[in-house]
Amino acid sequence: MVLLFWTSVGFCEGRRGIGVSETTAQSVFVSLPSVPDRVDRVEGVLADFWSGSAPRARGLLRAERLQVAGRWHPFPAEVFLFVSGTLPVERRADRGDRVSLVGRLKREDLPASSRDVALPWTRYRMSVKSALEVRRTGRTALSLFSIPNLFFHRALDFSSGVSPLMPLLFMSLTFFCWAFFRLQRLRLPEGDPAPAVSQASRESGATPSCSSRSFSSFSSGARTPPRFERES
Repeated sequence: MVLLFWTSVGFCEGRRGIGVSETTAQSVFVSLPSVPDRVDRVEGVLADFWSGSAPRARGLLRAERLQVAGRWHPFPAEVFLFVSGTLPVERRADRGDRVSLVGRLKREDLPASSRDVALPWTRYRMSVKSALEVRRTGRTALSLFSIPNLFFHRALDFSSGVSPLMPLLFMSLTFFCWAFFRLQRLRLPEGDPAPAVSQASRESGATPSCSSRSFSSFSSGARTPPRFERES
C-alpha cells in the first residue's frame, strides 16, 4: 500500500512537471507562423554558464514565455542557445539572469549519436545573431554564483584593459627586482680587506701594497686579489 501511494505521487509529480509543461510548450510552438524569415522573442532564465567564446558561444535557457503575434504565451521549455557575433555575450548576461532574446527558434534535431540519452520532453534551440540581441531584464538568486565567474573572466582577459592582475603583475616584478639587487648588494665585500690578508702577508714575508685602484675594485665587487711585493 505504501509503495503504491508513493508510486502514485511520483506519477502525479511527473505529470505536472513534465507532461503539462511539454503539452503547453508544443501547443505554443506550433502556433508560430511558418515563414522562412521569422523572428522569435523568448524570455526566461539562463540555467548555466556560457561555454565557448565569440563567435560560437553556447548556453542553456529555461524558457518561461514566448511571444506569438505580439502576445505573450507560457512556454515552459528547455532551449539551447547559439550566439554568433564578435561581442562577448557573458558581458550582457550570465547564469541566473532573467533575459529576453531575439532569434530563430526551432525544435532540436535528432541526436547525432545513439549514445545520447533520450529525454521525455522536447528540446529546442535558438540561434541569435549577436550578443546585442541578448538583454538582461532582471536577476535571480542564482545570479550570485555568476559574480566569481565574471571576476575571473575579467581578470584573465588581459586584452580588455580592465584586468586587476596587470597592476599586481608589475608590482610583483618591481618587488622581485628590488629583492634581487638587494641580495646582490649584501654579497659584496664590506670594510677594509687589508686585515683579511695581513696574516698571509706575515707568513710569506711580503708587504701588501694595495693601490687605490685595487681597493676600488674590492669596493665595486670585483674579485681581483691585491698584489704583493716581496721585500729585498
